[in-house]
Amino acid sequence: MKSLFATNCLFSLLLCAAAFAGCKEEGDGRPDGTDPVGPTANTADITYLIDGGSDFLLLFDAAAKYTDAEGETVTEAINTFPWEKTVTDVALPCTAALELVLTPSDDYEEKEQYAVGFGYGIAYETSDGRQAGGTSVNKLTVAKSKIDAYRESVLSRELKTSVPIAAE
Repeated sequence: MKSLFATNCLFSLLLCAAAFAGCKEEGDGRPDGTDPVGPTANTADITYLIDGGSDFLLLFDAAAKYTDAEGETVTEAINTFPWEKTVTDVALPCTAALELVLTPSDDYEEKEQYAVGFGYGIAYETSDGRQAGGTSVNKLTVAKSKIDAYRESVLSRELKTSVPIAAE
């Protein structure tokens, strides 16, 4: 009787083991074992800013070159200050770049003095709450007798900036 009982226990144990071993793991229906709660990709809203004195655009024809959401360079004429362009949902990491392109205006109104000066910058906010950037504008008044020197000085500068924005 003991041997019959031991044989039945052993047989039952082997049956259970075979049943478990034969079970196929069905998974949770996700392809390729993807993580159901994977990380969400961070994005950024990037704002490009250019501003200047009220006479600045009389003295210069201006354009902004900036990076769009696909990483391409876009050129846009600037007709009034302040100029601002916001690009939304930019995939991170990325580098936001802005360049102020100036050419001297040939015909401009002659004045005793000119309200000039300018500033440019990049600001951003990421989907995970990081914020940075901005611009400050240095406005000044230049006398008519010094406006040619001012224009030459501005045109001799490289007017560009870039900001790397990390994924995290």
